[in-house]
Amino acid sequence: SPRHQSRTADAMAMATVASVLFVRHGQRPPYPAPYAASATDAAPWTTLPLPSLRDWRMSAKDFAAQALTPHGRKLLQHMGAYLRNMSKEPVRCDKRIYLISDLYQRDIESAQEFVRGYALDCSLPLVIANDSDSTIHAIANDGYDPEQCPPPTKADVDLEFGGNTAALTEAYRLEIERIDDLLGCCSRTLCSKFDINGTCSIADLPYNYTGVNWEGMYSG
Repeated sequence: SPRHQSRTADAMAMATVASVLFVRHGQRPPYPAPYAASATDAAPWTTLPLPSLRDWRMSAKDFAAQALTPHGRKLLQHMGAYLRNMSKEPVRCDKRIYLISDLYQRDIESAQEFVRGYALDCSLPLVIANDSDSTIHAIANDGYDPEQCPPPTKADVDLEFGGNTAALTEAYRLEIERIDDLLGCCSRTLCSKFDINGTCSIADLPYNYTGVNWEGMYSG
């Protein structure tokens, strides 16, 4: 139809003026489990051995700082190279390319390793979303929490699953039991941390609202 032809012509006349890519950080070491002294020792959740610092090929300092693993660095370089090769236009150092990172070490390293694969020999400035540049806090700083945009309340979060934690456990009981079997969980020591006498399973642990978004808003 004439209307369809007009829309097609308009689309063909359009030009790309900018591309925006949002990326999470690369592979990092795990956080320690609750009540565990280290991410390399998950007691009292399991007696199974976990990868050591030598296995991770990281220093104690970088491991504790949640820096990128060597594997994580390489993957970010590969990602950058992949996007460079998929680009319809060659990547030129004189093109306006803006690089913005959160202020955490793993995010800064992720941006740096991505550029090594994407821009090769280009020297690109990296803007870090810290207190020195408050204008980019809202888009790049994980800790940005303005009063006019408060985080969700417990009631808001509960709407995601009906607020019925028992039903949530039942929906994933099979997967929870598999993790129980794999870890050999749970020890009496761990159960006592949750005011449970004797032995228990992960499914028996209570839900505690924390409001911490990167922990799923709940623990337990």
